[in-house]
Amino acid sequence: NTFSMVTNSKNFNESEFMSKVVNKFESNHLYENIDLNIDFEKVKSIITKFDDIIYDPSIIPTYILSEKIAKNFKVALSGDGGDELLSGYQHYVNYFAKNKISDKFTTIMAHMYPKRLGTGNTFLRHSSDWKKGFSSFYSDENLMKLLKLNNYSRFEDIYLTNKNKDWKSLMMVDLNFYLNEMMLKKIDRSSMLNSLEIRSPFVDHRLFEYIIGHRQFEENEDFTPKRIIKKYLSEDFDSDFIDRKKMGFSIDLKKIVYKNKSEIFETINNSFLKEYADVRNIKKLTTIKSRINATRLWKVYCLSLFFENN
Repeated sequence: NTFSMVTNSKNFNESEFMSKVVNKFESNHLYENIDLNIDFEKVKSIITKFDDIIYDPSIIPTYILSEKIAKNFKVALSGDGGDELLSGYQHYVNYFAKNKISDKFTTIMAHMYPKRLGTGNTFLRHSSDWKKGFSSFYSDENLMKLLKLNNYSRFEDIYLTNKNKDWKSLMMVDLNFYLNEMMLKKIDRSSMLNSLEIRSPFVDHRLFEYIIGHRQFEENEDFTPKRIIKKYLSEDFDSDFIDRKKMGFSIDLKKIVYKNKSEIFETINNSFLKEYADVRNIKKLTTIKSRINATRLWKVYCLSLFFENN
């Protein structure tokens, strides 16, 4: 039996590729259609169930799919950990890119970049300073400045201090931060709230220890994300399947946020967050309706809900 979600957003709908897997392995496939017109009260109820600050929007389809699976099964397997184990994220591609730009220049450009436009990752990711380039994928100091929050710990100082310039350093940060604090927490809570046990074979400690103890690729060769598993799957699937652009298991947060912005603003303005941050600047993010700004609004909304319920 296999399970997944489909959505009417073309940016996250992998139905075509799901069908290839189902046909190849002749699985009994169950899927849940996550409509972009999903009731926002349901969205809010899902977020508040977690009793924690988890702002990853994929928590919504993960919870709904877990709910569906749990009606007929009690144990399922997930693919979590594959990107961390086999260097599947964009920041690995960025790390191995040949043409880096002077850190001084990228820093100046990021400083000049209007805070409401984005995180500055557009420039910082190309920095010759590998720590700054990597950190730009995980931090949004521009949002902190918009909220006038100055006393905070920088991602680079927390996770990259004393780290050597090596792809394994990126892997260990992904393991300790992104996988542990976000991905596994999300899948674990979503499943347990529905009395479902989900196991993730990719994060077996013996497999991680094996991979971290070997070379996946050399520093001077062309980098291919998840090369090991792509080579393995090439016997069963064509290049259109294997080399397609990464979508991620998520939904179109941008449409959901801007459609429900009135309720989001009301929650933020009435939250205890006002004691710490200048939430008036949050409204300015709607002047430019981008995915980045939608994500920022969503983060602050999730934080406000946590304050409201705790």
